[in-house]
Amino acid sequence: MPSVLRAGPLACLTWRHAPFKQSCCASWRTSAHLTLARNVHGAVRTRTFEDILGSKLPKALATIGILSPNEIQASVLPLALEGRELLVVAQTGSGKTIISLLPIFHCLLRQSLGDTFSRSTKRATETSSPTPMQPQALVLSPTIELASQHSRVIAQLAQALPERHISSMPDIADQLDSQTQEGREEEDQSRILSTTPSRFLRAFRDGRVQTGLLRVVAFDEVDALLCGEAHSREMPLAATELLEALLSAGQPVQLLMTTAHLTEAHEHVLRGRFPRAELVRHQGSDSGRRGVLVPTLRQRFHYFNGDKEQQLLRTLARAEADPHLREGTCAVFCASEPDAEKLCALVASAAPQLLPTVLHARMPDAARLAALDRFRLGESRVLVCTACAARGLDLPLLRHVVLYDPTPEVADFVHSAGRTARRGTHGLVTCLVQAGDAAALGRFQALHALQPAPQLSFHRGEQ
Repeated sequence: MPSVLRAGPLACLTWRHAPFKQSCCASWRTSAHLTLARNVHGAVRTRTFEDILGSKLPKALATIGILSPNEIQASVLPLALEGRELLVVAQTGSGKTIISLLPIFHCLLRQSLGDTFSRSTKRATETSSPTPMQPQALVLSPTIELASQHSRVIAQLAQALPERHISSMPDIADQLDSQTQEGREEEDQSRILSTTPSRFLRAFRDGRVQTGLLRVVAFDEVDALLCGEAHSREMPLAATELLEALLSAGQPVQLLMTTAHLTEAHEHVLRGRFPRAELVRHQGSDSGRRGVLVPTLRQRFHYFNGDKEQQLLRTLARAEADPHLREGTCAVFCASEPDAEKLCALVASAAPQLLPTVLHARMPDAARLAALDRFRLGESRVLVCTACAARGLDLPLLRHVVLYDPTPEVADFVHSAGRTARRGTHGLVTCLVQAGDAAALGRFQALHALQPAPQLSFHRGEQ
């Protein structure tokens, strides 16, 4: 049964999870599974963005087609606005970007940091050239593709606010050896920087970015940013260096961490490093297992013998015959950059009408972002890619994910498959598995056993 956490006209009802195992850190806390609001007449209703945020930010959200919070957003946002450290684990496509960005905007709108920012910037200008970047909020992502997506959403929300006090900073890679005059004229604005850890650390070491004004840091796909291999219980040295750089100025910084899946080992790492963080899950199933899959995702494991490349072409041809899949796009994930190039050429030769494009980490940054834009807009109907496109990307036209080189790791499967069936839409993931022996069948038992996460409510307007 739910327990009432707050009294008054709007009382929060929170479904709590069972306690962690005794080996867990005692100070690590679990929190909301689902939060609703009860009105004075006793009827239970979903909380609105206005209930949580006031009037300004909901209007900005409406301009990008987001009208009301789903259950996980309504549960987490009040906690984040209180300034708590949070670790949120929720299904792909559940709106974790909004969970990260809205507390940042709320914090920067409330704090009058303009004078502090101007004085600090002036001192930096007087003592050194070029002027270092001084973000007040930082959004970290594992890939440049995801960092670029966050920058775009930040800019859209900032432009929609009546007061232009907040702006999206150019990524560090775009910030050359000097700051533009336009940038100097906007020194009184609160700044949000979206980038990758490696870019941030390079700029921090070079003195091109300072953390003295930093108030909030969001780690999107925190397991990819701060944890090692799936079963490693040690935080990598690069992650330790990143955290030391972020907290080097000594002022309080709120940490917001999100991901779609955590292994037991990664939970252990994060519990040990962030003992005050509050863990919020939106996962569960009738069987008692944690559900990690989007409930609107269909799965197809195709075990076959024979030529794998020809099997891919047959899979794409079958998708073209499916009315639902034919109206959308398809992403083919493979293990290596050479395979991505080879398969893209294969599809281009056998099915040129699909206009395939390739995306992998060895491509120049500009080419990577251009390829992703073509696919996002539907100018290319098939994206042949590596894991650089597996996390966090929101591709509204994507209806079919093909795992050409599936691995038995649950996290890899959840993130790659989670590029489709987002925000309540339906999608399909097809795993191509060469069934040469019985061992091939056993390797994927963990994936077959995955349970669906709870259904979320999505209410979107026209963008």
